[in-house]
Amino acid sequence: MPNDTVQLLQLTDCHVFSNPSANLLGFPCDQSYLDILEFITPDITACHALLVTGDISQNYTTESYEFFFENISRFNKPVYVTAGNHDERNKLKHVAAQYPLIHLSGTMLGKWRLLPVNTAIPGKVHGEVGDLNALESALEKNHTETQNHILLTMHHPPVKCGSQWLDGINCRNADAFWEVVQSFPEVKLVVCGHIHQALDVVQHKVRVIATPSTCIQFLPQSDDFALDAPHPGARKITLLPDGHIATSVKRLTDKGYPQDASQKGY
Repeated sequence: MPNDTVQLLQLTDCHVFSNPSANLLGFPCDQSYLDILEFITPDITACHALLVTGDISQNYTTESYEFFFENISRFNKPVYVTAGNHDERNKLKHVAAQYPLIHLSGTMLGKWRLLPVNTAIPGKVHGEVGDLNALESALEKNHTETQNHILLTMHHPPVKCGSQWLDGINCRNADAFWEVVQSFPEVKLVVCGHIHQALDVVQHKVRVIATPSTCIQFLPQSDDFALDAPHPGARKITLLPDGHIATSVKRLTDKGYPQDASQKGY
């Protein structure tokens, strides 16, 4: 591969507690997060950076963010974080500031520019792109000055995933988002979380990917809330300098995590 190829790993929707006895629908989120980190340790060692696309905490506590950042920081890799609807932004920012390798802003990655897009609305499960003008200004600046390939990270996908209940709580101003984005051919990739399952589609010539949670999985193509097999995962992403993308999902399938599949929501 070319020398300026960028290797990334995405983690999303970890819902940690910093309490080993706590669980989400019977699922041990803290333990599965640690298990995923162990599972992908060789990939982290080889990567340039990690992406975290929201819902870090399940219980909104400072301790949950400390638990998350302490464990991911031990790999000594930069981590680029986008908040989700389950995150308490002030606590997230406060704890992240204590870790030099945790970043809440964008960066350059080889020939690519990473731009985080906030979709979290305080007190709401669904999302919206909060500042379309700022996004358009950043894309315009890149277009006129450098024309780097663009990777956008956001929690709520700006596309439908085929599950009625999830599509109702995704990015509600997706049409306005795409009206901005499709004017800038440099945008090549949107990396999302929120839906607790793998997704890989193309919208307006832009690839949109979402990734399995590191804890519970939602059953794809289900109109109502339902859990899938308890196989948490992460995603490898390769950004090539010519704008091409390679990606694959890695899952833990042999842990036999408990979960309460009878529940109708959380």
